[in-house]
Amino acid sequence: MPLLKNITVTIDFDEVIKRQGVADPAKLHPRLISEVREILTNIEQLIEPAVVYEIFNIKKILPDKIITESGEIFPGAFYPQFFPDAKKLVAVICTIGPKLETEVAVYIDRHRSSKASVLDGIGSLAANHVAVKALEHIKGIAATGGLSISGAVRPGIGKAPIAEQKHIFDLVQASEIGISISPAGILVPHKSISMVLGMGHHSSDEHNGEKCDTCNLKDTCAQRLITKK
Repeated sequence: MPLLKNITVTIDFDEVIKRQGVADPAKLHPRLISEVREILTNIEQLIEPAVVYEIFNIKKILPDKIITESGEIFPGAFYPQFFPDAKKLVAVICTIGPKLETEVAVYIDRHRSSKASVLDGIGSLAANHVAVKALEHIKGIAATGGLSISGAVRPGIGKAPIAEQKHIFDLVQASEIGISISPAGILVPHKSISMVLGMGHHSSDEHNGEKCDTCNLKDTCAQRLITKK
């Protein structure tokens, strides 16, 4: 399975402040501003971006599943509903590694809940940035074959159950980048993202533009960010 590790993630101050839900940065408490700037100065030491993915050629699309040429089955009616025109499916898992979460736990133990919350939010932003980098890479692969990428199925979001995360984990052998999965289907480290997207003669906007407009993740979704470029 292909691995991506030399990934540069850049997070700016304005992104973090926006995530805090503050409309006017001038109203921020000076201590919060100081904490954000301090964390961002050292953030590269806390993230180890990595992506693993696998591309599958589709053999047959049935009402309740998609079957690949190599025999893998993507079960569930949500797959054919989401990828009715796809020629290939791409299973992806990305992560920022465990260091940031360990640091969050240290702040919590020291009763520095504010700083822990800020760092945790930055970790979520970083994971989303890694997902964007992964999608940019896969979009480039699709383009070489005259194809485009679709919107993504994310376990636990929309119709795909969280249990589907174990299926994706097994397909891409995510343990190769230091990820494990709990019996409940939760990825560890928690700042990790799994998804399946399609390649075909279509675009994400054609299939999901209306859904995107009403989704509560529309401003941070990695797939929406990359397809808007």
